[in-house]
Order: sequence, then structure tokens, then C-alpha cells
Amino acid sequence: MTTHSVPLDSAAPTGGSGKAPEMGISGSEDPMGVGRRSISEAQLDLVRPLAAYRVQHRSDIAKDPVAVNVHDVPSYSSSNTTLDEKRDHEEKGEIWEGFENDVLPEKQQGKLIRNLRFQIMSLYRRLFGIVFVANMACFIWYCVTDANAKDLGTVVVANLFVAILMRQEYVINAFFAVACLAPQSWPLWIRRILARVYSIGGIHSGAGVSGTVWLMLFVGRATREVIDKQRTTIPTLVLSYVILALLLVMVGFAHPKFRVAHHDAFEMIHRFAGWTAVAVVWAQFVLLTNDYKQDDESLGHALVTSAPFWLVVIFTCSIVLPWLRLRKVPVRAEILSDHCVRLYFDYVDTQPGHFTRMSLDPLFEWHSFATIAEPGTKGYSAVVSRAGDWTKKQIGNPPDKLWIRGIPCYGVVRVTPLFRRVVMVATGSGIGPIAPVVFAKRTEIQLLWTAPSARKTFGNKLVDSLLEAAPGSVIYEAAQYGGDSSHWNPGDGRFGTFFDLMKGSLSDPQLPVVFNPKDQFLGVTDDLAREAYTRFGNNNFIIHSHLNTFGHGIYPLASRLFNHSCVPNAVAKYIISPFESVQMEVVALRDIAEGEEITIPYLDPALPLHTRQEALRLNYGFTCTCPLCSWAGHLDPAPPPARGSAELAILESQLCALSLGDADRAAKLPMERDFFRRLPETLVVFLHETYLPSISEVFSKASHEGEYEQALSVGRTLLALYALLYPSNYPQIGMHALELAKTTWNAAVTNSDTARENTVEDAARLFLSFASCVLSVWGPEGDAGGPLEEIRMLEKLLSN
Repeated sequence: MTTHSVPLDSAAPTGGSGKAPEMGISGSEDPMGVGRRSISEAQLDLVRPLAAYRVQHRSDIAKDPVAVNVHDVPSYSSSNTTLDEKRDHEEKGEIWEGFENDVLPEKQQGKLIRNLRFQIMSLYRRLFGIVFVANMACFIWYCVTDANAKDLGTVVVANLFVAILMRQEYVINAFFAVACLAPQSWPLWIRRILARVYSIGGIHSGAGVSGTVWLMLFVGRATREVIDKQRTTIPTLVLSYVILALLLVMVGFAHPKFRVAHHDAFEMIHRFAGWTAVAVVWAQFVLLTNDYKQDDESLGHALVTSAPFWLVVIFTCSIVLPWLRLRKVPVRAEILSDHCVRLYFDYVDTQPGHFTRMSLDPLFEWHSFATIAEPGTKGYSAVVSRAGDWTKKQIGNPPDKLWIRGIPCYGVVRVTPLFRRVVMVATGSGIGPIAPVVFAKRTEIQLLWTAPSARKTFGNKLVDSLLEAAPGSVIYEAAQYGGDSSHWNPGDGRFGTFFDLMKGSLSDPQLPVVFNPKDQFLGVTDDLAREAYTRFGNNNFIIHSHLNTFGHGIYPLASRLFNHSCVPNAVAKYIISPFESVQMEVVALRDIAEGEEITIPYLDPALPLHTRQEALRLNYGFTCTCPLCSWAGHLDPAPPPARGSAELAILESQLCALSLGDADRAAKLPMERDFFRRLPETLVVFLHETYLPSISEVFSKASHEGEYEQALSVGRTLLALYALLYPSNYPQIGMHALELAKTTWNAAVTNSDTARENTVEDAARLFLSFASCVLSVWGPEGDAGGPLEEIRMLEKLLSN
């Protein structure tokens, strides 16, 4: 026997047209592959297209099956040289030489402590907690004192006031301006706290959630007042319920999981539900004030002398103000590549750390981009890279005008001047907010920018400006050497190997529902995703452990080397070790002659002929003409007799005699090539599409419910059918023989008849010898344990 190992990290040849299989070896309880997914249903990991895993409960398995050795990694590093000399130096990669051998320092704290410090106790959540806990303390006090609806309404309005103002551009800019007034001479720990001013969103969230909780109490109190016929009236109560419903919708859709997955929907719900809520709050507040005013007091006087009235006025103006500054401004576009465009504006000057909102349809969508202000240059620019339909449109058809709303607003990099020296790391178009800080030269900055083909994608002008402004900056060509980046080029590095594989037969494949280019795979368009997905469908391998599927992966070398046959002379198996790449091995099932093509199955050879042909046509675009398909193509099997009938029993005994021999002790597995050709016409009924699923279900049910005699009867017939349909030494034959051996052992230990027990044990040894013979050829597969270990254990039991 010959074993051909295909290591996962092998270099793929540039030629060849082999197709990758869906390794459809089904378990003994599912020989027809029932419940298995077709290749077209496989999920695609677009960030790492050379490995698409769907691992369940296997945290010890490496999820990236491609080992990349990085040598002579090109980088850009500026120095006090001329620009041409600088570019020459950039290509040498001196900074990165040997970095793959560097040892990362050990983490100083355990995972629990790190999660507590940096996630659970982040400043954002601490601010949220302070606001919420303070509100809940007051909430309890108000519940105890039985406050009326008007007092509760005041607290609701106060919380809404804080929540809305904490998202107002002028307020945000004021917070950043005050925090950044601290001189660099102040202690570092103070400046570090001030630098986290961007976490003030916790106050917004805390007040918003607290206001919703207070509104629930208000509605409850108002409902009781209406029932008791006190001051609150029915119209006031109805509007209160409307406001509560709107706020609950807004809070629910603001949950991080929904907000990240459906950001556009979140923005629209927040905008329109918020506007509606404010309008209803005005009506409800006027009605509530009218309910509680003195009999001799006018409604106007009651309103203007009420503190909540002015809070509502202020937060309404806060919402309206940015829209009063809505305008359509001219824009000049500079197309840097098919992945990126740089937009120039001159309607306002910006500062480092600013971002602005742009739109083509101001009522329904807004997109925020960092502003790049260059000293001495009027206006600003923004780098727009391909990250969804909107950005794709701006790159393909650059606008000459865009809607702008509000004023430039500060973001996190505004805090840079608080520090004397700063290390900044950017990926892809993340250079946008960092570039103006580098250009401003207010702080000594060490820049690391990982980007695919930086000059090709973002242009020489931006790259050279960064290198000139920040000596020592390093630009690492990530995608070319397999590193992740927020944007990647399908022609570079591992992606180039992947996109060099043969496409599938479907010209417009339906992307899986897990794909969302706007939110999950930055820089990936629908067209590019389809290009990747059709290659994935045509080249992915189902990775299994002991024939149990747990993931999908791409092995470029194997994909090019091995064609399909339903009568293969080899099969793929996978070696899984903790913390190591998953390796594929292609194992010969028999001696392979020199010059004979090595073939593997792309699907389960036991599937009905029309099912196999349809799957191969849809997924791979060809019709199989192997010996099994050619032979079966001339047959038209009729449905078999009903189970339990004497006629079926006779036919099944004939099948067992054909494949396994007449007597149990003389039974043996056939080793003849194309043994299926010996099937007489009278037994063709066993090829009908209903027979194999039916007998498999009977065997599975009987063996699991303890009906061992029935399980052994149908199980032996199933083994005979496997021996007929599968080539010799096919793993499925061995796995089913092992199942039969275990079932036979169970029958022996539960049988009180000693003579019968000895006979059953002999049958167990026979089936175990079948399993050992076949699975020893296949060898160890998957992770630890497995069928070979079970065989050794059962052999030990039978020897006692």
C-alpha cells in the first residue's frame, strides 16, 4: 500500500485543474449521507478564505490550517534620506527581519482578571453603572414615598435630557476640549483617565436605559391614577404608553449584537423612533401639565414655570440643530485605486481627530468618515475604501456633491496631544483618522500601518506624506504575506493561491445567509464574495474526525492533484492535533500501478446514481463516467419487496451469500475490482433509492434499542451491500463492521444461553477482523482515540 501525504502548508503548484472533494463518507447509521450539507451550503470565512471552519466544541484545534513562513517581509520605513532612497530602503524589510522568532511576553494577569478590568469594568460600563445605580437608588426612594405621576415625569424628562445631550456634537466637542486642556506635565495616570473621554457614551446609555425604567414606573403610577380617577387623564396615559413602546424599541435595537449586525436598520430606527418619541413627549408633557396645574393657573404659565418644560425645549433644539446645518456641498474626488477614493472638501477647516457625516439620501443613511486636514491646506479630505454598497458606489461613480450634516465632531484620536510619545497602529483605511494627527506633528508618533499594497491601494501621495511627517513610520504589506487586514487584495499572497483555484459551475451562486459584507467582512463586495464562494464550493474539503464532520477547509495542492471517481483508489483523512494545523493525508485503498491516476470520492459512492450525478453537475459542473456510474446507468431498479416479507428475506440472504459467502465462519470481504458487476439482475432492487436509507434506519433503531438479534440480521445485509457498492478497504465498510462487532458483543453479554453466547462471540470476532483489516489500511484519523482504539479494546474483551 502507498500513502500520499498532503501537508496543509504545502506550496500549491501553479498549474493543474483537479477538483477538491466533498468527502462524503457517511457513518453506518447514515450511509446515504442524510442530513449532510452539500458543498453549496458550506459557510465561507472571507477574512481567511484558505480555512473555512465551523468547529463545534473543539477549542483545542487550530482554526487556521495554513502555516505561513514570513521571510524578507517588505516594509516602508522613513529616514533622513531622499524620497527615492527612502523607497529603495522601504523594500528591504530590515525592520521585520526575524520578527517571527520573537517571543511574546507572558500575560501578567489571568484571563478572568483581564476580562474584569478591560471588558466588564471598562470606563464606558463604569459610567453606565454609576448613572444606572444612582437612578435605581432614587427609583427605590420614589417607590417608597409613593410619588405622583408629575414628579416621576420630571425624572423621566431629566434622564432623556442627559441621554440626548450626550450625543449632541457641541457637547461631545466640549468634553474633548476640556479633557485635552491638561498639560503634558500632569501625572500620566491623570492624563490616561482624561484620554478615555470617548467613553462618555456610557452616560448616554445609562441615562437612556434609566429613563426607560423610570417611564415604566411613571406609566404604572399614571395607570393607577386613571383607575382611581385622580389627576392623570386617559389621553395622557395613552401617550405615555406610546412613548414607552418607542423607547423599548430603541433600547432593544441598540443592543450591541443587533447594532453591529444591522447598523443601517439601527440608525433608521433610532432616528425615526426618536423623532416620533420627542413629538409625543411634547404632547404628553402638555397634557400632564394641564392635568396637574392649579385651577386658577393658565396652561401657558404652568408650562414656562416648569423646569421639565425647559429641559424638553433644550433637548428638542439639540436634536434639531444639526439638521439646521444640513447642506449639500461640492466635493472633488481622487480615485486612488479600484478599492479606494479620496474625497476633498473645502467648505470648512477641520482639526486632527474630527470626523464628519456624509450622505446621498439624508433621511435614510449617514456614513461617518475621519477628516484628514493637512497644515496650510484649506478644507479637508476623507479616505473612502470599499466596505459595502455605499462605498463601492462612491469609488465606481465618484460624486460631485454630498450632503453634510452638523459640524465636524471629535473622535478618539483627539486625545493624542495629552501624551509626549504615542504608538499608533492602523489597518487598511483605518489610517484615515490617524493621518491628520501625524501631519499635525504635535506629538512624537511611531506609526505602524498594516495594509495590502499600500501604495497601489492608497496612492503614493498619502504614503509619502506620512513617511515625511513621521520619521520611523513602518508600513507592513499584510495581505501579501497572509496577514489579516481590514481590506485585502484577492491577488496577493494566500488569497492569490485561493483565487487561482478553479471556479465552480454556478455563474451566480447564492451567498450563504451568514455573509454580510457591510458588517462582517470589511472591504469585501458582493461580486468579490461570489468569486470567492464559487471557488470555495468547487474546492472545499469536508474535514472529519473518525468520519464525523466538523468543518470545511481549502487544501490547494490536493484540490489540484486529485480528480473524482465513485470507485476511488484513495481516500482523504485528517490528522488533528492540539495547537497544530489540521493535516490532510490521502491514503491508497489498494496498490496503485505506476502511471495510474489517483482518484478520491467527492461524495458518498453509495448514494443513488441520479443523486450523485446531480450533485456533481451542480457543484462541479461535470458528469461522472466512472465504472460504477457507467454500469448503473443501464439499470432501472424496481422498489424492493416490503420489509418483513419472505420474498425480501430470500433476496437479502442471496445478497449476503454473494458479498460475504454462505457461512458465517467462512465469510470474507470481497477484494475483487469492480465487484458490483457480479450483481445478478434479481438483486438490482437493492440499488433502489429507498432501500439503503430504510435498512440503515432499521439497523440504527434496533441496535440502539437493544433489539440485537434484529440489528445483527439487517446489519449483516447492510455490510454485504456496502461490500458491493464501495471499493475494497473503503473506510465505511470497516466502520460498519466495527458497529456490527459491538452490536454482536452486546448481544453476547445480554444472552443467558451459553452455547448461543459462544456462537455470537465468534461472530463478533469475525466482524472485528473485518473492521481491523479495513481500518488498519486507513490508519489513525482525526483526533485522539477513534475506531482503532475501540478495536483494540474489543479484542481485549473477547480474549478474556
